[in-house]
Amino acid sequence: MRRLLLIAAVLAGAAWQLGWWSPHLDVPSMVTERTGCASSYPTVCISPPPPHLSCSDLSVGAFKVFGDDPHGFDPDRNGIGCD
Repeated sequence: MRRLLLIAAVLAGAAWQLGWWSPHLDVPSMVTERTGCASSYPTVCISPPPPHLSCSDLSVGAFKVFGDDPHGFDPDRNGIGCD
């Protein structure tokens, strides 16, 4: 089951990157079983707080943000963190 959820998350992330993203996909519910990853960031694995992280703590940028944003990576609420 976890493998299927991971595959779904990867495919959804690829679709978003390629501009094929559909707002009707419920990615957060597909990735809730990822161990140690916050479901708010479906295309990258970022642990939930604590500790509180900032964009400068990450080696990635411009990633999808869904729902609540526990780290505050998307202050303008455009759905893209650290842009």
